[in-house]
Amino acid sequence: MARGKRTATAKKRRSRWNSENILSNAKSPLASCDLRTVLSHPLAWSSLTTEDRREIISLFPDKAQILEADTDSARPNFDILMSDDGFRADCAAYVANLAHGRHDPVWLAEAWTAHERRKAGDFDAFLKERFEEEWGPLPEPTLDEIHVGGSDAQQTVDEMDDIVLDEIVVAESDPPEHEGLMSPQGS
Repeated sequence: MARGKRTATAKKRRSRWNSENILSNAKSPLASCDLRTVLSHPLAWSSLTTEDRREIISLFPDKAQILEADTDSARPNFDILMSDDGFRADCAAYVANLAHGRHDPVWLAEAWTAHERRKAGDFDAFLKERFEEEWGPLPEPTLDEIHVGGSDAQQTVDEMDDIVLDEIVVAESDPPEHEGLMSPQGS
């Protein structure tokens, strides 16, 4: 008995990767690929919309890396990019960060929150205590280490000038401790 042809069509398998999660999921195929090779493939550029191409071209710091700059057919010079150490390092860093989950939206939100808290000084006491446990007490800041206008120093430039002038006046009014060390012999 002859078998009939299979009439059932195979289910089309949907990819679990879309434009959002392929760029943020630590298990993304991009987390283990050679990103430089992917980005330098001609289809990577030609598949972009005109607006996307313009945006990418605008991010280049040097027009020498752009072929036909300032035209509608402007494109990166992939020959230069493939031998550029900065491009190589940035691609490797992106892949490593993606593999470690550092592009996950939740991780990024937590990282930005922590950044803002550190910037506001929420962890200063903890860091000072930890430093002192490992290295001993912090030295007193010198005049050179005080910065003007920052959140740590509320002094104006005029106040800093007064401090500097006071230091100079005190230094000039004190007698030298080792007078004669720099004077000519016999004087």
